[in-house]
Amino acid sequence: RRKCRQLYILRQSAPDSRLIKKIKHFIPEIKIKNIILDEGLAMYMRSPMDWLSEHLAVTKSTKDKMKAVICDIVYGPLMLRYLKTKDELEYFSLFSKNKITLEKNNQVCTFYAKAIRASANWIEESTKSIFDGAVVINTQPFYDNKEVFDDADLRVIEHIVNICNQHSIRPVLKLHPREKTISRYDHLKCIVDQSQDISQEALIANLENKPKAIIGFSSTTLVSENVFEGIKTISMIKFIDSSNVCRSMQHDFRAFAETFYDYVLIPETWEEFEEYLST
Repeated sequence: RRKCRQLYILRQSAPDSRLIKKIKHFIPEIKIKNIILDEGLAMYMRSPMDWLSEHLAVTKSTKDKMKAVICDIVYGPLMLRYLKTKDELEYFSLFSKNKITLEKNNQVCTFYAKAIRASANWIEESTKSIFDGAVVINTQPFYDNKEVFDDADLRVIEHIVNICNQHSIRPVLKLHPREKTISRYDHLKCIVDQSQDISQEALIANLENKPKAIIGFSSTTLVSENVFEGIKTISMIKFIDSSNVCRSMQHDFRAFAETFYDYVLIPETWEEFEEYLST
């Protein structure tokens, strides 16, 4: 307390107002710098009203709901404005969000890419060879979370695998770490990678021959691999009929397409997909 005059607080998505208030109470003279980091894609996809709806959904009493409204709509924006005027807020995130588009923060992206690459330089050559020049298909735990019905995602993946095999392109299925029902992929004619000891980002960062493309739905890796490695990424969200998608995931699919269209290819027909894959 006596020696500390500058304190850096690293937070995801938004500053912690309660923590800042407590620190200021005990050490009034201290200068605080709030560093805001990424917290997945949601921080770019959701509007203030989306966050409020989510907070209201998990509160029960009228009193708590009123607190959520005041915090999200009134206090939160005022606090951000105050911290900016005091030079106590800095964003260390992949993108800067404008009214219409996202602008990539090149310095931050370069830093993350170097850190990821350095975190996994011990990858075995046999593992690297699986992904060298392949088409990597990222799954998501839609089935286990009951977010997509009637195996709609699986049918899209089956078609992708068939197209890759027809064009003599090696398809590799990279399973999501939280997936439990992995037997649903047993019939696919492709390599199914179930390893979870290393992230996909770290693995690909250490490949000399990068994948031809990375395909998925609304996975974070579709965005991160494009901005970190410049790899072509393709989202297949347009190929899942909305009737087979729960309401919250329908919203996420729409928000993903509207937010990341500059970084992820989003075909609407199989002909368009094959064109993206071949170029």
